Amino acid sequence: TVVKSAKDKRFDELEGTIRLIENAQKINDWSVINDNYDKLNRQLPVLQRDNDGKAPKMYIKTIADLETAMLEALEKQKGKKMNPIAAKGLNAMRQKIRKNNRDHEADIKAYRDSPDDFMKDDVVEAPTAPAPKKAKKALIDETIVGADDDGFTVVGAGGKATTYTPESILKHLRTIVESRGRKNTDRLEQIRTLEKLLDVAATEYQKARVLLTLVSTRFDLTSGSGNTMAQEQWKLVQQEIAALLALLEEHPYLVVIENAEDWEDDEKHPTITSEETFKIPGSIVSLVERLDDELTRVLQAVDPHTAEYVERLSDEASLYTNIVRTQLYCERLAKDEKLNFVQETANRIVMRRLEHIYFKPSQVIDILEENVWKALPASLDSSVTPRSAAGDSSALVTAICTYLYTHSEGIIRARAMLCQVYYLALHDQYYKARDMLLMSHLQETISGFDVNTQILFNRTLTQVGLCAFRAGLVYEAQNSLQDICGSQRQKELLAQGLQMQRYSQITPEQERIERQRQLPFHMHV
Repeated sequence: TVVKSAKDKRFDELEGTIRLIENAQKINDWSVINDNYDKLNRQLPVLQRDNDGKAPKMYIKTIADLETAMLEALEKQKGKKMNPIAAKGLNAMRQKIRKNNRDHEADIKAYRDSPDDFMKDDVVEAPTAPAPKKAKKALIDETIVGADDDGFTVVGAGGKATTYTPESILKHLRTIVESRGRKNTDRLEQIRTLEKLLDVAATEYQKARVLLTLVSTRFDLTSGSGNTMAQEQWKLVQQEIAALLALLEEHPYLVVIENAEDWEDDEKHPTITSEETFKIPGSIVSLVERLDDELTRVLQAVDPHTAEYVERLSDEASLYTNIVRTQLYCERLAKDEKLNFVQETANRIVMRRLEHIYFKPSQVIDILEENVWKALPASLDSSVTPRSAAGDSSALVTAICTYLYTHSEGIIRARAMLCQVYYLALHDQYYKARDMLLMSHLQETISGFDVNTQILFNRTLTQVGLCAFRAGLVYEAQNSLQDICGSQRQKELLAQGLQMQRYSQITPEQERIERQRQLPFHMHV
């Protein structure tokens, strides 16, 4: 048996990680490469300590070859659709490699100039005497004296000082983005850092980048399945999204869009002029959808018969304003053909708007719309739902649904139709609602849709039955309601509660999913 030293074992582990990366390269699996690349960099500090502070040559060879492979993969990917998981891994690797390889530029250049000479054994050099350590207090004083007057310096644990200046914003953002999702990350500390960065941001581009990262980081506070977002954090996110939209409205040459390329150079800020559109990667629609989902989760968890429920429900007004404002932003992007704006994105936000109003009485919708247009700048208007038509809820619902019928298909189109039928039935227009439901032929195809759309279908059918009953059409009411009323699971079918059977085989995971589907109390039929 060969007994290996701890140093040899560590180098064996490094070789094993490199082999895994090389094997994944052969099958173009960038997700596996990404995971093992992180592992490789975690092994590096100990290996450098064993190697007189130098990175092992096999490590340099691997990261240099990886950069070449990444550039080739990106070139091949152009114009082709890639596996989403592999594409995510490749994009993550692009950012990590460029940042990491800057620290080893000289070694990588030496390897590329002459790979064979570089990989020869190291020449053993006489060890140099270590520099005398400075006292901790002297280090702190030196760092603080050297801080830039344009920003401000924060001294953290152990006397480590961090300076926040406009020039360092992109570096700090990169560090925060790369640490997202890792264990033992102090998210509250990240939020405090981002708030400081927002204070020192000097340009509109910097403010937009910080706001996008700040909103995403606040959402990370409630990434667990059972958590709900604190009201204070929810309101801050709502205000930050509103501030971001106001910034983009005021400076239309800045555009936050999903198909934009990330700015890679943290040392140099981009040159932006008002004559030329500059794209920032991000999705405001996704942020507003998440804000909406977080409020729904809170309303599901709170007792509906308490003052707290009413208080949280009042937040819907500011949320609805953000939804309408995001719709107007999407309309503006859709008009510019050069941006290649994805229509599906606009459909999603318009659908969210419809889902907030279809179950409300017309008087409530009219007040909600009036308050929204008062809150928005007078210069903003919509081609889909004009400001001038704000007082007519029926025309509003019709305009939104007509837009979705024209521009969408599949689930969104079906949901729009069901929402319009529900609205008509709620406002005692039985024959219109019935005819539209029959012409949609959704009764024949609804079993092929997702569970949430099936729940919406059940709600709509129930509302049509109640509308018939209010009109004195008892036979028609019975026809509409018999399927729901004849079942032992009315609450589940309408997502208005769970009915636990005595000998049910439901697992805790299934029960959790069912609870997530429940509608907040104010939406119940």
